[in-house]
Amino acid sequence: MYRWQAPSGKSVLVFREPLWYNWNIDGRCAMIVPDFCRSHGLTEMLRVYGVGDHGGGPTRRDIERIQDMDTWPIFPHYRFATYHDFYRSAEAIADRLPVVRGELNFIFDGCYTTQTRIKKGNRRAEAALFEAETLGALTHVALKWPYPAQTYSDAWKNVLFNQFHDILPGSGTVDTREYALGLYQQTFALANTQRAGCLRLLASQVDTSGLAVQEDIRLSRSEGAGVGYPTGSGNLAQVGRHAGLRRIFLVWNPLPFDRDECCPVTVWDWPGDPARMRLSDGQGQRLAHQLLQSGKKPYWGHIFQNLLVRIPVPALGYATLVLDEEPQTLTKMGEWDMRTLTPLALVLENEHLRAQISALDGSIVSLTDKATGQELARPGTPLLTFRLIEEDTERGMTAWTIGRYKKITDLNENVRIVGSGVKTGALRSSLNWQVSFGCQSSLEATLSLDAGSRQLNLDCTVRWQEIGSAATCIPQLNLLLQPAYACDSFRYDIPLGSIDRPALEHDVPALTYGLARNPSGRSLMLVSDSKYGFRGSDEGLALTLIRSSYDPDPWPEIGEHKIRLALALAGESDLEDSRIAQSLNHPLYALASQAHPGIMPLQASLVRLAAGQAHLEAVKISEDGQDLIVRLSSRAAEKDTVQLDFFLPPCSVSRTDLHEQKTDKIADQPWLDGRSVRLELAPGELATLRIGF
Repeated sequence: MYRWQAPSGKSVLVFREPLWYNWNIDGRCAMIVPDFCRSHGLTEMLRVYGVGDHGGGPTRRDIERIQDMDTWPIFPHYRFATYHDFYRSAEAIADRLPVVRGELNFIFDGCYTTQTRIKKGNRRAEAALFEAETLGALTHVALKWPYPAQTYSDAWKNVLFNQFHDILPGSGTVDTREYALGLYQQTFALANTQRAGCLRLLASQVDTSGLAVQEDIRLSRSEGAGVGYPTGSGNLAQVGRHAGLRRIFLVWNPLPFDRDECCPVTVWDWPGDPARMRLSDGQGQRLAHQLLQSGKKPYWGHIFQNLLVRIPVPALGYATLVLDEEPQTLTKMGEWDMRTLTPLALVLENEHLRAQISALDGSIVSLTDKATGQELARPGTPLLTFRLIEEDTERGMTAWTIGRYKKITDLNENVRIVGSGVKTGALRSSLNWQVSFGCQSSLEATLSLDAGSRQLNLDCTVRWQEIGSAATCIPQLNLLLQPAYACDSFRYDIPLGSIDRPALEHDVPALTYGLARNPSGRSLMLVSDSKYGFRGSDEGLALTLIRSSYDPDPWPEIGEHKIRLALALAGESDLEDSRIAQSLNHPLYALASQAHPGIMPLQASLVRLAAGQAHLEAVKISEDGQDLIVRLSSRAAEKDTVQLDFFLPPCSVSRTDLHEQKTDKIADQPWLDGRSVRLELAPGELATLRIGF
């Protein structure tokens, strides 16, 4: 036994089962009792037992044996009890127990990656439900929209069921995988129905009447276009609700901080000239944009165009976007001479970063932080390298464990750079390349850099045909980051914060990012939309993308995988790093709207984290349906004052426990200041607020 102590100084008693949780009840159980009791100063010991899938419960034989062994001479007495009974006795010796701090032990490192579709389902479902529940709660408070508590409860039950220790870790059978993916589909249906409904309601209440124009729309065919596009991976559909040349959109920011970044917009059956598109905000301020496709693409009888527009959007709020057609002007003829040989310049550059790409294999050979002039790539070494790894199978339990790396092949030969190299536009520069490998597998990657961004995005489509077997290996697709600086440690995000770990020669878990710490300058971080298994070692920082374990599911990964990654300049604080990862996993969303009267302004923030180093964990309506529940975690190194600004002025606020019950045990109570709620948080503290309106 020992006490595990958290960074806050609080601790819990820990009893580590010395035998095994599926152990049968027999006389051997008693053999360890005397030493345990003598060493801890106790007169009793806990025995955990049961059958079934990891302790399903006692059998009739177990019960009868316990009753029988209780009568044996010399042997300890047996009695049926609870965990509470044992820990009440153990509390008497708590001060004498050794204290353990930090992480305990890593085990089953394969489980951080195995069954990548389940991993992606978990990440996307958690993100969709966070957004849906937050939207549902805020529209309930601001617009009196009904809050479907049972719907959210049902959806969360699906996600939590799949977090059972043989489902989310990927150590299940084929039937387990198919059932889990079905539950995620149900979850996306529930969450996205609520997300879309709340956004449409919000858009309908925004006063866009001043943006109305008179147009002849009798030949329009765009209304209702785009149902089902693109809904893969839990995305919301980009449905058209427009007609004519003027198109109005509501752009939603699902995160509690202001954002000024590029947002994708899909326009359906627009009758204008794409070269004369004009994008502006609700006040008529012109916005930079870029047409991502050179022509219009057909989709089930409709034509669509995908745009990119850079727009500032308030925290947990919205902005209005307007598409118009510019007046026609004389177009100057471009000068291009096909007889002139132009050298291939593979550079992605904006105001913050400059990335030089190798024409040989598409790898990043130079990355410069323009603010400091720091070179972040190692001379002669690609900054990022995709690798096909063959794992040894001697450890067995291939879904659970990663084997020794016995062969590593860099995927940098026979790389095909698609098109004429870098595509450069007003907002985004990008490079697309492809490579085939292994047993007819392929990787297509698009590396891009957006205006104003401090990160390179990497969108990957992997067609994976690799199959593992005991006679050969466990194939693995891996991405390795090798920065120019020497890493003294690595930082990873975990629930309610982050943790620094030394270099380790095995995979470790993280929620969304791994950061290679630079002791003397700006650090680089790898961010993922669906991966959890990182490996920070003397070699660099690696991310395990796909691995073909073969037991208990013999073919878990065959098929197409879409993966979004980012290589980012780390922020100046733990909170900034968290926001970089959040932004990748919670992109801006443009919803088609129309011109109409309403009670909401053209731009508004419903909730803003205005001050303090805090992370928004959840927003919901209280279980009794009366108030707003906001859950925050502190990311500060010392006591910190956090401020939340609301669209409507709150009338009451109090701290509660996790069960939403008021408690007098919390000394630091929040207070109201107009539209703001303020509270003090200790480092690492998790706080639940109950706010009345």
